[in-house]
Amino acid sequence: MLRYWDGTAWTEHVAPLQPSPHATQQLEPQPYGQPFGQPPQLFADAYAGPTTQDGQRLSGWWWRVLAYLIDSVTLSVVANILSLPAQASMRADFRTLGDAYQRRLDANPDNPQVGWLVDQFVNVLHDHALALYLPSLVVVALYHCVMLRWKGATLGKLATGLRVRTREAPGRLPWSAIAIRVAVQFVIPSLLLVVGFATGSIGPLLGLYLLVMAFQLLDGLWPLWDKQRQAIHDKAAGTVVVRIR
Repeated sequence: MLRYWDGTAWTEHVAPLQPSPHATQQLEPQPYGQPFGQPPQLFADAYAGPTTQDGQRLSGWWWRVLAYLIDSVTLSVVANILSLPAQASMRADFRTLGDAYQRRLDANPDNPQVGWLVDQFVNVLHDHALALYLPSLVVVALYHCVMLRWKGATLGKLATGLRVRTREAPGRLPWSAIAIRVAVQFVIPSLLLVVGFATGSIGPLLGLYLLVMAFQLLDGLWPLWDKQRQAIHDKAAGTVVVRIR
């Protein structure tokens, strides 16, 4: 059997040795371990799965999920710290609302006035929507933009051996691709939720919330059946997620 060398280490990619009068010459070291008679690739890899056009292997879905969870935990801690004043103010308003509702129930036990409670609940969310979501949105957008431009990956992707690159070629991501990727994945869905809260009405809020949740679910699952393992935000930005180890 012939075993291939990827430029750094021996891979698991093997092929049957074809007997020939020149077999001893064929066993001499070959650049990047490429099969004989084939042009060298930029990324010589033994990965038995979908790859980019230049041979770099695409990330599996579970690795992307793990990277996303790492980033989500990291960002949620920072976002919660920044929004602590808004959270405290909203909790105080909810306590006031609860006391007011209890007084209404005491005065008229036969009329629970659920509609009034829902309207007041939405009004509280409306009053605090920007203070709650804007800091988180800014942190998420800046984090992804800076990390993708600097390292080509977020902390979660760095930890799991993933990188983001353009579909056509490796290298540093352009700002245009980063902006589109972050906008489709995070900014637009978050702004739609803010708009829903800003309406002060339960109908538009619930409709936009369900729309955003459906999009995020579809976006996250899309790599499972896509040939290039791209999410919707990858397709919009022309990027792919590759695994480098």
